[in-house]
Amino acid sequence: MTDEPSPYLFKTNTGNSKTLGLELIAEYELVQSPGFELSLFTATSYFDAEYVDSRLRDGNQNIDISGNSLETVPNWMSRNGLQLAYQKLTGIFQHSYVGKSYSDAFNTQSPSANGAKGLVPAYHIFDLNLAYRYSPQLLFKAGVNNLFDQSYFTKRPAGYPGAGVWPSDGRGLNFSVAFNL
Repeated sequence: MTDEPSPYLFKTNTGNSKTLGLELIAEYELVQSPGFELSLFTATSYFDAEYVDSRLRDGNQNIDISGNSLETVPNWMSRNGLQLAYQKLTGIFQHSYVGKSYSDAFNTQSPSANGAKGLVPAYHIFDLNLAYRYSPQLLFKAGVNNLFDQSYFTKRPAGYPGAGVWPSDGRGLNFSVAFNL
């Protein structure tokens, strides 16, 4: 037994953060007539999320990260599209945009050797979905997600399933038949 103090690890919160945001959801009918409708829609949000009075350990130093963006919070996210209904056929052409974000509180720009830290770039994708109601009991649906086969990734995890990036799905096709009994 010794009277020497033993070392211990003390963990606490990084500090404080604030998030201010605005969200807009709107739809505008361009044409509405018997058997035909055409409309535009948007679901768009803006976030200003940053650390306030915050410090983070880097090696043996505490670094002030006040003013840095919160990790995994893009400034802009927007889903916009055109919706069509003609008799028994409906269709949606949608554009999705997600702005850049950071994977860590230091707002590291360049990727680390294992890919777990660094900027997550902004991306755009387009989807097309169609539905045909053959009868009140029978509906056919078909769609193409990521229509232009855009390569992107959404996250830079350090842990599960391992360091690196979560890649996007490539172009995807779907088809379904719905029966109402």
